[in-house]
Amino acid sequence: METSVARTPPSRAMTSIEVPGMVTHRRFRRSSYTSLHTAVDPSRFGAAVAAPTVLVRRYWFGSWTILQVEGEMDIQARPLVHGLIGDAVSHVAFELDGVTFLDACGLGILFGVRRRLGEAGVVQLIAPSPPVRRVLALTGSDGLFPTIVSADKAVAVLLAADPWPVS
Repeated sequence: METSVARTPPSRAMTSIEVPGMVTHRRFRRSSYTSLHTAVDPSRFGAAVAAPTVLVRRYWFGSWTILQVEGEMDIQARPLVHGLIGDAVSHVAFELDGVTFLDACGLGILFGVRRRLGEAGVVQLIAPSPPVRRVLALTGSDGLFPTIVSADKAVAVLLAADPWPVS
């Protein structure tokens, strides 16, 4: 089903193509709208808004910033992860036992954090789930991230590697 907006000329109209499970918008003029959100608001076309498929929690353990990721680690996780990592962070551990899906964007998040921390920074993976281990093995990047096999062993390993020990 195709729908056009009457406020713009037909050649510049926003169109919506309904595909089962998703709505794709294309060709719109931003200048004729007050905000981009208004221009691509799917509720205007009767479409459902997709719920986030990832949950990221942050907590600290000594000098370590630990990010617990649950769900699909894809493009939706990028702003969450980058928003939770501060500028003064040098040690990040990703607890990945709850990750059900990892794609190239999720792998890019791990490399982006590693690059952001620089040479002095450390990125650890805690208990990566089978989908995460599979992608790391397929891409040959499993040797680039130190991995702690289980969450139970993580406390001892992180304490031993912590430059600011917890007292």
